[in-house]
Amino acid sequence: MQHYPLQTLDQLPELLRAFRKLRGLTQAEAAEKLGVTQQVLSSVERDPRKTSVGRLYKLLSALNVSITLSCADAPSEQGEVAANTPANQAAPGTDSADSEVQW
Repeated sequence: MQHYPLQTLDQLPELLRAFRKLRGLTQAEAAEKLGVTQQVLSSVERDPRKTSVGRLYKLLSALNVSITLSCADAPSEQGEVAANTPANQAAPGTDSADSEVQW
């Protein structure tokens, strides 16, 4: 299994097109599989920021692409932080201010 780390959203359009082409699908064929128009798929491939996470996930699933999230500085054992950190506390090594994401 090949991994393609996504560091910025600017990389996503190229990856979406590449995954579709890897499956040997035109935009029209992929759109038909998804139940959308070719224009909708074209729009998603051009600027995936304008689509919902659900629609993006559906597209990736139709292309047989899995999504894996990882944290570069996470403990080596899965669940170690979750198992050892009370729900109302920040993970070890973080400030409480860092535990809240600001949008």
